[in-house]
Amino acid sequence: MLKRPWIKLLVGALFVISLVILVNTGPALTNGNGVLCGAESMKPDEFCYEGGLTGDGRDYAEMQEVEARTEVEGYVGIGIGVLAIALFVGHMISRPRKPASPR
Repeated sequence: MLKRPWIKLLVGALFVISLVILVNTGPALTNGNGVLCGAESMKPDEFCYEGGLTGDGRDYAEMQEVEARTEVEGYVGIGIGVLAIALFVGHMISRPRKPASPR
C-alpha cells in the first residue's frame, strides 16, 4: 500500500498542466525573435487584427509585448514539467522496496 499516494496525483496534475502550457505557448518558444499575428509573421509597420478586421488592431510593439509574455509563460511550463519529473523520480527512488524473494 502506498504511504504517499498524493504524490502521484500531484505529479500527474503538474505534468498535465505543463503540457497544456507548452502546447499553448509553443509558437512563442520556437519562433525566435519574430512576432506572429496568428500564423503569419509581422513586420514593424503592420497591424494585427486577430479574429477578423473589426475592432482595434495591435501594432508591432504591442504584439511584441504579447510574444514576450507568452514566451515567459512557456518557460514556466517547462519549469513545472521539470518539477513534476523531479518529484516523480524522487518518489520512485525513496519508496520502500520489497525484499527479493529467495530462489
